[in-house]
This record gives sequence, structure tokens and C-alpha cells, in this order.
Amino acid sequence: MKRILALLIALSLLFSSAAYADGAGDVNVDAGGGGMDAAQGGNSWSPGNDGVRVTIVKESTKRPVTVSVDFANNDNDIDIHFVKKCKVRYVSAQSLIVSTEKYKKYSFANPIPRIISPDGSTNIAAIKTYFGQEGTIQDICGQVGFNFNELISGQYVILLEPIIYLKYNGVMCAMSATEAALFDRLTNGDLKAKMGLATHQNLPLAMFLEQAELGFPAWSGATSGIQSDSDIIQALGLGTIRFSEIPPEETPGGGSADYTYHTDTDVITTVEVYDTSGEGISPDDNASITFRIGGNTYRKPFVTPPGDSTPLWIKWHTPSAPQDIEITVSTTAGRLSASSITARIASLEENTPPDPTPRDPIPGLDTPERFRLPRLPSQPEKKTATWGEWIPWWQENLVWISDLEWVEGTETEPGYWEDNGHYEDKGWWEYDWQSYSASLRAEAVVTPADEVPTAYRHVYNGWTMKSGYGINIQVTTTTSSSGRSDDYTKAQNVMAFFPEFEYQTYNRLLEHRTEGIRPAFQLRVNEWSWAGARSHYTPYWYPDEMRYEPQMAVFDVWTPGGQLYCWVTDHVTIDDGSVYDDWNVVPGLGDHEPF
Repeated sequence: MKRILALLIALSLLFSSAAYADGAGDVNVDAGGGGMDAAQGGNSWSPGNDGVRVTIVKESTKRPVTVSVDFANNDNDIDIHFVKKCKVRYVSAQSLIVSTEKYKKYSFANPIPRIISPDGSTNIAAIKTYFGQEGTIQDICGQVGFNFNELISGQYVILLEPIIYLKYNGVMCAMSATEAALFDRLTNGDLKAKMGLATHQNLPLAMFLEQAELGFPAWSGATSGIQSDSDIIQALGLGTIRFSEIPPEETPGGGSADYTYHTDTDVITTVEVYDTSGEGISPDDNASITFRIGGNTYRKPFVTPPGDSTPLWIKWHTPSAPQDIEITVSTTAGRLSASSITARIASLEENTPPDPTPRDPIPGLDTPERFRLPRLPSQPEKKTATWGEWIPWWQENLVWISDLEWVEGTETEPGYWEDNGHYEDKGWWEYDWQSYSASLRAEAVVTPADEVPTAYRHVYNGWTMKSGYGINIQVTTTTSSSGRSDDYTKAQNVMAFFPEFEYQTYNRLLEHRTEGIRPAFQLRVNEWSWAGARSHYTPYWYPDEMRYEPQMAVFDVWTPGGQLYCWVTDHVTIDDGSVYDDWNVVPGLGDHEPF
């Protein structure tokens, strides 16, 4: 299926260009699929009603840098579709938003070949050839509005996702594989029940990765059959075109690990359990999962609808010393996504900036006039996460069970059958998906240190101070969640980076100032401060009329949907000279050192 989707887009773009050069991109995609069943009632899908969504993503940040554009042949009037988001955005914040605008797609003079096959046949070689060609890639750039030369620099990948156009409950809908899985959860499985093979086999298996990329794994599961919503969201319905080798996925420090955590922090580890019986895992099964971590055992009950899966997680505290921990997971029912997990526990240490002196050189420059303020780096962020669980409820179905007994008649009354039966509940378990979410917000305040005598504050422009003095940094964080308190952690670490080092090399690790609902962080005591101040000292040479803007990373906010993290900044303005301009000479006492 995946291959067909890629082929469809490829050919569509192929005919929009006069000629193509040799391969320019490497296509990371494979496909599977299977047969289809007959449509029923107001639910149907016809072969050829498909397309592809294209988005350009920056590899280092795993963030889209263009809008998402859909390509297709059909002229169907779409009644329901969602605000276009690519899979990367859905995974970081799994929320569907119904669009109020008319559905927009692009087509070409020649029709795009079929993307989603009704019989699972694929032509992966043609797909890879087409999508790797320069002409195809140039056509994509033209539609999403991105410079071709920048694209092929090796910093970006093109994300491809199959799109299906189907009739659900009599309404024409457009959706990607990821949107179909999320929509199925919102309908409590009704979409899969009515469109199963189309939306949960052939659509998601139309494309999957051969190699892990953009945080998505290579697909190693079945290439036919109904797929669970969780598998679709996490691993199916995508392919990529890239322009550099895929880097190995390793954790800091070398070697591989499934999770990397920091010492002495609260963390959350998540696995998935899949129903393999086809009948579901109900409360009657009393199923449970067991995590064994560092001598501690954690056990949780769970349920799963027929043919589906459920995420299961545990919150635990890491040891204070760096080490690798093997987490074992076992279940009394279903199949685990992982029965053994390697967790690398790494220490978090700051690389303290050196003690600034009046003779410090400007990095790579000779005079302050030539210093150029480095551009504030664009950093990856994940401020929201979504997860959920299945909530079972019993659908009562009372059925009368007859127990007939013949009652003998009398001379005056005939005999008759008497039913001494009873009602039995022949009901079944139903499951509702309960979704939870968490979001992270943070705010930074940078001010001159308390001991700066000549700092002043403008009503609109903030603080101004001379160079060479210290600054204070305070970061306040808020984690909001609809989940239980054991389902997430608050922010636990903040690290600051500085413009004089081009936001690299040296950093300061902040410590907790307050706990509670809004944990706040401040600088630790500076080892170079004679007064024990919680400050960071600005360079003596820092030019006047220039912003001094540290950048702070807020992280170690753990949820079942992954770690949340963000970056915040604030600034003071350096002006009116340096700390030396505040020196005073008192007769008979000699020079006084500045603060």
C-alpha cells in the first residue's frame, strides 16, 4: 500500500515536468497491504480515491518547515476533513481539528497512479525511482514553496503520507493514516468497524519506513491485516525522501539504549500491549502487566478492545549514580511491544564558564566594534503530549432462558406448559478511549545582579546595565495535565546558555528555588563570586547598546507520551561602558575594586 501511495505521487509529479535528472534523493519507504471486503450501507471506498500528503521537515529539530500539501486525482466534494497537519505534529500533540475551510488539493495534467491498492500489490522499485528523481523533488518544492538548493543541502527530509477519500456514514471524508487512527479513537472504534480493511490495513500499510527516521521506527510488524490505532500513529502511514545518510540512533555517551534518563529524577517508562486473540482483553481476564526496575516491582491491570492495543506506563525515580538499568516487563495476556528495556541513567553536569577577566579576548575578534551578536538558535521543542487508556463498560443484553415444565390437568382443567425460566445477561464489554494530555509552559526573567549599583530600568525597554557585572536568571515553569498526578512529572531541570560563547560549550545548570504547582529555578552560587552570588558574569568587553540574552532549556518533564521540553529567553541591555566606569578613587584609600 505504501509503495502504491508513493508511486501515485511520483507519477503525478513525473508528468508535470518535461524531464528528470538522475536520482537526487534517497527514498526510505516500503509497503504492504491485502484484499478488501465489500462496502456496506453508507460506508464505502473506491480504488483510486487516494492521494499523498507532502511536508518538508528539518532533520535536526524534527520540525516541519513548510505547510502540508495534499496531491490527488479525484474530484470528489469533501464534506469533512481536518486542519492539515503532518504526522510529526500529530505525534507531538495528538489532536484532530475539523477544518471549516473547503478542502484543497493539487493535481497534475496526467493522473497520479493508484496509491492504495485493493489487493495489496505494490511496485516499490518504481516508487523509489520516481521519488528519488530531481524533477519530482523540484515539483514538490514548487508546491510547498521551498528552495530546492536548500532542500538538498542535507538538512531536510521530505515526509510523505498516504491520503484516503472515503464515505463514512454517508459523508465524504479525507484523512491520512494517522488521522484515521485518531478519528477511530474518537468514534470508539466505529470507523474501524465499518471501514476496517480500507482505513486500518491498506491505508496505513501503503507506506512505512525501511529505516528509522524522524523519531519513527522502521516497521517490523505484519505487512497485511488489520493494524491497531497505536501502531498506525507510532509507525505506519509514512515514507521519506532524504539527501544525506541516516545517522545512527545512539544515546549520548555511546552505545544504544531504549531510554536515556538523568540521575535522581522522576521518569515515566511506557510500553504497548497488543491483543493477539482477536477477542480483546476484558476485565473478566484480570490481566495485568508487571515492570521490574532495580529490585522494585510495579504492577498495573489493563484492558484492550478486540484487535487493538493499549499503552501502559509506570512512574519511577532514577538512582543518583550513572548506570545502565535493565527493565523487564511481563504480561498475563496479549503481546508486549518490549519485554526488556535498557534505560541509560546519565549524570547531568554543567560545563561552568571560566572566570571572566579584563584581558579576555573577544571570541575570534580583536575589537568590540567587530563583535556580532550571534543569532539566537532555533531549538526543537515538545510542549504538549497526548496519551490515553481504554475504559471498559458493560453493554447489558437480557435474554430470557426458558425452563418449561408440564403441569398436569384436572378433570375440569386441561394441562399446560409453565415457563419457570429466568433472564440472563448475555451482554458484552464495550470500550471507550479516554484521552489525556499535558502541556508545558515556562517563563524566564533576566535581571542585573543585586550588587549592580548603576543598573536602571526603562518602562518599555527593560533593564540596562554596564558590562562586566553579573546577571540573575529565574525560570518559572507550569505543567498542566488532564491526567492523574502519577501520569506526569513537573519540570525538573533547567540549563542556561550564553551569547558570548555562541550558545555552545559552556552552560550553567539552574537549581530549584521553589517547588509546588509552578516550580521555579535560579542560578546556583557562582564559584567565581567572592560574595557567594547566584550570578553569571557578563564579559567586560561586551559592546554597548547590545542585548545580552541567555537561552534556557527546560526539560525532564515526563509523560506517557514522551518527554516535554522547551526553550525560553529574556535579556538585559548592555550600555554606558563597563564595570570599571563605576570605580571610585578615594584619597588615602587607593583604588576600590568594583562589585
